[in-house]
Amino acid sequence: MPISSSNACLPQNNEVLLARLGQCTDLPSPVGVAVRILELGQDPDVTLGDVAKVISLDPALTAKLLRMANSPLYARHRKTENLRQAITLFGVEGTITLALSFSVVNGLKGKADRRFDYDYFWRRSLAAATCAQVLGEQIEVRNKEDLFLCGLLQDIGMLALDKSMPELYRQCDMRAGHTGVLEYEHSALGLDHAEVGAWLLQRWHFPEKLQTVIAASHVPESAHAQPAPVRQQIDVVALASDMADLLSGHGTKEAINGVMRRAEGMLGLKREAFVDVLSSSAEVLKDIAHLFEIKIDDQAYLDSLLNEARELILLRHINVMQRSTTLARTAELLEDRTRRLEEENRRDALTGLYNRAHLNQVLVEEIRMASRHNWPFTVMFIDLDDFKHVNDAYGHLVGDEILKSSARILVENTRDSDIVARYGGEEFVIILPGSGRGGAETTSARLLAAFREKHRLLDGRDISVTASIGAATHGEAHEFASLEDVLKAADHALYAAKHHGRNQVVFFRTPPSDISGAAIPRSARSPGSFIFPGPVASVDVSSGRPGNPLLSMKI
Repeated sequence: MPISSSNACLPQNNEVLLARLGQCTDLPSPVGVAVRILELGQDPDVTLGDVAKVISLDPALTAKLLRMANSPLYARHRKTENLRQAITLFGVEGTITLALSFSVVNGLKGKADRRFDYDYFWRRSLAAATCAQVLGEQIEVRNKEDLFLCGLLQDIGMLALDKSMPELYRQCDMRAGHTGVLEYEHSALGLDHAEVGAWLLQRWHFPEKLQTVIAASHVPESAHAQPAPVRQQIDVVALASDMADLLSGHGTKEAINGVMRRAEGMLGLKREAFVDVLSSSAEVLKDIAHLFEIKIDDQAYLDSLLNEARELILLRHINVMQRSTTLARTAELLEDRTRRLEEENRRDALTGLYNRAHLNQVLVEEIRMASRHNWPFTVMFIDLDDFKHVNDAYGHLVGDEILKSSARILVENTRDSDIVARYGGEEFVIILPGSGRGGAETTSARLLAAFREKHRLLDGRDISVTASIGAATHGEAHEFASLEDVLKAADHALYAAKHHGRNQVVFFRTPPSDISGAAIPRSARSPGSFIFPGPVASVDVSSGRPGNPLLSMKI
């Protein structure tokens, strides 16, 4: 806010300013019974009777205290009918501070003129006092007796500045908001009225704690070195000042929202509780204003202010619900995407079957489950016969079509509970959980028959590609010690199937105790039949290479 030339010579040094204030003969000061009440406040041994005796000297003050005791600010079930009951209700310190509040306001009230708007000043001061008291009750501030008086007197320095510098506030619109007043004072003086107010209370011999609260009431962050109870009182009075702005005509949604955020940050006051405090303060303010002979602005404005605050709460709840819904939907999408990525990581890109890495994990689990529940499972190795010829004759694109077609055959001819994986190249693996030799024979026969059907290509051509299968069952005739052993056994059985003519299935078995060396009849190796490797189809499991044809397959 610009400073006019008439203000250009205002002192910028605090010591000079305070000296000028000290030389002013027209400064506000407590009068009448207020002086006696201040003296009571300095006496550590003051009693309820002492307080009652002094206050009773002022019948008007006594009546106001009784009416305050029966106001919504202090209302209780039983009506307060005499001064002693009122003092008991307020407590000695509370009575002293309330009595000071009435006495100071009564002695310092002035009339509005073109320079200083006293009516607005006292309306706002009373609003701040009311909000401070209601806030203190809401968050259960310790030693909250002083809050009303601190809220009422936090701007008292403005009266002293006005008396010592009559032109100071001519260029300042007090009704434009308290922040503007503070900025104006700092620009003109290098300090604000809170510091002057603390100086004035010191001059009046007010308790030091009240001076501290008043001095920091507009800059609560400056009181970090104060004890926690004092810091809390400062925060309450500072927030009460912001709320007083709302109650004094500055209740825009942006302003309400800002004070709500500050209340939550400074005092941990949730927004719903803040609206309750604001509503209670408006009701109390309307009820006690006449005790201070202060006229409050149109009630319709206060009603609209509370409606604005409640609407902000409603909108915030809606926004929170929308954000929660959005977050839940986003989390669901991310979870779904994660599942898809995990599934993709488990799948072979060409065929869509499980890949080798996932197969290894499943096999480990199957061995564990078979051991726990004492049930069998079978592993099948499937290899497409002469697949290299397909790639050489038709090209790799056709080869890819054959691989995808083979994957479909494997999936369509196995159970949903079976695990079908591409092991690499034209090799596939099927795990049959819970299936022993008998169930595996049925499945392998179905698979071989399906492979003997023509593969239909995308261009309409048919290509015949058969398959060889090697199988090993765990948990019936033999229990394998490890994952590698069961895979090797099925792989060696596949080798035997390839070695003895392809287009057939061979089941791995442990060799009989008497090795005869007899050859397996050719009829036993006919397509679709089952060959049981013995001396003729010997494989050294440890090396994976064909062994001595006179030796049986061994683990």
